Amino acid sequence: MYVDIKWVKLAVNWYKSDDIQLIRKLPDGDSVALMFVMLLAMAGDRNDGGYIPYSEEDLASLLGFELQTVRMGMKAMESRQMIDFDDGMFHITNWDKYQSVEGMEKIREQNRLRKANQRERQKQLKLEAATAAPALPEPKESKQSAMDRRFERWYKVYPKKVGRGAAERAFAKYKPDDQLTDTMIQAVEAQKQTRQWKEGYIPNPATWLNQKRWLDEVEEEPLPFTDPPEPSYIRDESIEDWN
Repeated sequence: MYVDIKWVKLAVNWYKSDDIQLIRKLPDGDSVALMFVMLLAMAGDRNDGGYIPYSEEDLASLLGFELQTVRMGMKAMESRQMIDFDDGMFHITNWDKYQSVEGMEKIREQNRLRKANQRERQKQLKLEAATAAPALPEPKESKQSAMDRRFERWYKVYPKKVGRGAAERAFAKYKPDDQLTDTMIQAVEAQKQTRQWKEGYIPNPATWLNQKRWLDEVEEEPLPFTDPPEPSYIRDESIEDWN
């Protein structure tokens, strides 16, 4: 039997928390803060351990918000670890702290049983999948490790080592194969010889990737200006025997 939950609780300084203060600074942030309170009430009304089995479209209809606001709000709340996704449903993170002390042991037991049932379902699905078809051999190198290897090749030759994390994300965005990686490396080596790069004006790695700078045409440096050689027929006018 589920514990009958009639209300949820909020700390009196809840509105001062970092999570709520940051969320309220977002576009339509006050609506997102209100949405979280409504989600708490909805989770309590369902009385299912903080789980809400509705899609974003359903929530927009049930809570009376624009779908765009719901999507932005759910992403913001997830990034602040106020909600998470579990077994295809939304879940209020740390649901216990929004409950009354009375009956909490029974609620924790409900959550424990739910997790145990979920693990059993996953175990059963894996068993059925293993029985239905023979296991395929694992690849020697995953796509992710191949991408890491290509990035390391390129990053090794790039002369400016800043913002590695941003560079990795920018590199992965284009999913370069070995051929494109070679092209990128050749472009870096060529641009190293330009006056701009030699003087230290080198874009950050992520900027170089995001702007597809490997497609730049590298102009050859002009030769330094010198006076043209004096023609052989010009002679010193002081020479007396000049005819």
